[in-house]
Amino acid sequence: MTDDFNMFMNKKSRSPQLRMRDIAQQAGVSLGTVSRVLNGKADVNPTLTQRVMRVVQDKGYQPRVNSGITHKNGQRLGPIGMLMDEITYSKRQSTSFQTSLIHGVERRVRERGGHLVIACCEEDARSGVLPAMIEDNLVKSVILRVNRGIPDTWIQEVAQRLPTVMLMHRDLLHSVPSVMCDNYGGMAQVLKHLMDLGHRRIGFYSEDEGARTTPIHTERLLCFERMRGEFGLSTDPRLIKVPRRNAATGESYDQLIERTSRDFLAMDDQRPTAIVCAADTYALCFQRTLSRQGLSLPRDMSLTGFMNTPYCEDATPPLTSVSLNEEELGRAAVDLLEERMRTPDSIVRHALVNTQLIERQSCAPFVPTQ
Repeated sequence: MTDDFNMFMNKKSRSPQLRMRDIAQQAGVSLGTVSRVLNGKADVNPTLTQRVMRVVQDKGYQPRVNSGITHKNGQRLGPIGMLMDEITYSKRQSTSFQTSLIHGVERRVRERGGHLVIACCEEDARSGVLPAMIEDNLVKSVILRVNRGIPDTWIQEVAQRLPTVMLMHRDLLHSVPSVMCDNYGGMAQVLKHLMDLGHRRIGFYSEDEGARTTPIHTERLLCFERMRGEFGLSTDPRLIKVPRRNAATGESYDQLIERTSRDFLAMDDQRPTAIVCAADTYALCFQRTLSRQGLSLPRDMSLTGFMNTPYCEDATPPLTSVSLNEEELGRAAVDLLEERMRTPDSIVRHALVNTQLIERQSCAPFVPTQ
């Protein structure tokens, strides 16, 4: 075979008779683990993944690959690394967003004739060392799914070693391509929907910890601040809340939002008639809190979120939310990575994926008080 995957894997020696059970024996893992690693499954312990990949590299294993998935230029994508910070890695199978995002990446990688290797990189990043998959040449390129806790210098070092794309994180000071959801477009969809319902005093809520760990919430805040002026909405600074939890008292999200909702309601006839939340988690907390405080939703307050998690449909009332099209985000990251591999000296691109507003029953027409 002459595709990129095998040229990479067979650079030490060729052993076409090597079987998956041989790999399992030499790596000290089960046959099922080898199968899952070679098929790019995301639920394999990263230590076991690296053991399997080292045997594959050393022994020159030649997988049987369906010729129908060869890319049109005759090349294959090869092994792709997906590196995550600790929080994201821990949620890779427990949240619908992360699961769908990884699924989008995995499917596109396999369509391109490659396979995906996923690992947590936080400890390496904070120690200033590169992950084993990079140091040992186990992957040909990297998708970074990390937040602000990962040092910029480490990100730049990774990008200098291999073609790299950042997913759901970007810093325009980085010379690293990125793929993000279109927060500006999503905010425009939300505000237009609320304006069509007659709302003009629209509030915004995020949370300081979220804003400090990811650029996504900060970007949504900036979009809201800019667009409410452009759309002729109230620019009352009291309508924007980005509070910080009281760490000394162990304040929870619910308690923080209860405090914030009291601040909103204390504005009396100047309070917001609708609130845009930077994430569904916040909006769902607001629903519970405002209901306890005697408001009828959505009659007394309209609410919207971002991410369109499965909980939106089950909320009371069902929550209007912005879908980020997470599978498309994953596919777009692979497409941009492939472009970077073909033309490494091309201009750095920051790609946006369109969002979609999913309208449910948490928003209602504004009715002036008598």
